[in-house]
Amino acid sequence: MMSQDGYGPNGSRIREINPSAEQWRGGGAPNIVNHPNIFDVIFPETGIQEEFLSSYSQHQGSVDDLPEELLASIPLVTKNK
Repeated sequence: MMSQDGYGPNGSRIREINPSAEQWRGGGAPNIVNHPNIFDVIFPETGIQEEFLSSYSQHQGSVDDLPEELLASIPLVTKNK
C-alpha cells in the first residue's frame, strides 16, 4: 500500500513517507533516502512482508547518486493457478 500523489517527486506519483508525519506525507520512515515509501505489503506467507520491506541497504547520500542495487526489490504478488 502506497500513498498516491499526482505531483510526486521525480515523476514517481508516490507520496514520500518521512520520519515524522506532515501534511501530504506519511510518517514512520527511517531518515534515509532509499527506503521504499511503502506503508504495507500483503504476502500469504509469514515473514515475507518484513523481509521485503527491509531488503535495502541504507544510503545517506543524495538520491542522484543512489545505486540501483540499494533500492528495495519487492516482487508482485500473483494468484496461484
